Amino acid sequence: MTRVEAEQEVWCDILSRLAASLEPPGGVRGPGVVTADVVRAGATCRDMCRASRTALAGLAAAVPVRPRAPPLTAGMSASDSCPSRAPRVDAPSGVAAGAEAAPSDGVDWQRWEGLLCRPQERKVEELRGALKQLGLPSSGSKAEMALRLLGHFGLSAKCALPPRLWVALMQEREGQAEPFSARLASALRELQEAGHPAALAANREPSLAGARRVLAAAFGNSAGLMAARVAAMPGLMELRAAREGRRRREAEEERAERDRRWAQEQQRWTVKCMEQQRSVARALEERAAAVHGEIASRRALIERGGPVFCPCGNCAAPGCSLLICGSCCRQHRTGACARHSK
Repeated sequence: MTRVEAEQEVWCDILSRLAASLEPPGGVRGPGVVTADVVRAGATCRDMCRASRTALAGLAAAVPVRPRAPPLTAGMSASDSCPSRAPRVDAPSGVAAGAEAAPSDGVDWQRWEGLLCRPQERKVEELRGALKQLGLPSSGSKAEMALRLLGHFGLSAKCALPPRLWVALMQEREGQAEPFSARLASALRELQEAGHPAALAANREPSLAGARRVLAAAFGNSAGLMAARVAAMPGLMELRAAREGRRRREAEEERAERDRRWAQEQQRWTVKCMEQQRSVARALEERAAAVHGEIASRRALIERGGPVFCPCGNCAAPGCSLLICGSCCRQHRTGACARHSK
C-alpha cells in the first residue's frame, strides 16, 4: 500500500466514523446534522472530498426513510415542487451516537440514483415511468420531464447526494421525520424552563432540522443535552422554588387586597345604611311633628267651640283622639283610636 492510499484510507475511516455518529430516530444528531458535518469536512481538501463520498454512501444506507411519505408519494405543495428551489445540505452541525443500518424499505434506490443523479443518461420511458409513479404529469420533452422530476424532489440540478439521504433530509426538513423522543423532549422543556439560550433558540426553529442544528451546535449530541439537563437541575429547582414562593406571595397579596376591598365595601354600605336610617328617622319625626301640630290646632279649635272637619271633608267625630271621622280613623295607618276601635 502506497503512502497516498494509506492516507486516503485514514480519511475514509475518519469520515466514516463521523457518518456513524448518526443517532437513532428521535435523537439530536439526525441526518441533516451528520450530512452537514461530512460535507464540511469533505470541502477541506481533495482527499477528504473523496473520502466524504464513501461516508455519505454509508450514511445513506443508515438514515431512516418513510417510503410512503413525500417526496416518494404525490401530494407535494407548490412550494415543495418548485424547480428553482435550491437544496439545503448545509443546515445543521455536530452531535454523536451510533446508528445501525436502516432496514430495507422496498424502494429501488439504485434506480432513483440514476434518475436523480444522472437524469440526462436515463431513457424517456424511465423518466415517464417515474413521473407516473409519483402522480406527476408525464408529458413534454425529456428535458422538461427531467426538470419536473428534479423539482418534485426540491432540486434545480442533478442531486449531488445519494437519493436515499436526500429524501431523508427532505422529510426531516418538511416535518415527515420522527420528532424528538419523549426523554429528549422532556429534557428540552426543562432546559427551556431554566432559560437555557440554546433550548430557547431550538424552540423558536420552525423545523425539526433547524432545532437539531441548534442543539447539535450547543450540546454535541443527545448525551450532551442530557448532561446539560442534569447540570441545570439545581438552578432549575431554585428557580421553581423562587417561582412558587413568588406565586404564594402574590396569592397572599391578592387575598389581602380582596379582604381590604371587601372591608371597604362593607364600611361603605354600613355608612350608606346608617344615612338612610337617619334620613327615614328625620322624615318620620317631621311627619309626626306635623301630625301632632295638626291635632293640637284642631284641639284648640274644639276648645273654642268651632267646628272641626276631617281631611276627607266630613265632620270630625267627637271624642276621637285623632280628630277625624270614624271612617278615616278605622283606616288610619297607625290604627284606630280607643273610641273607634270598639
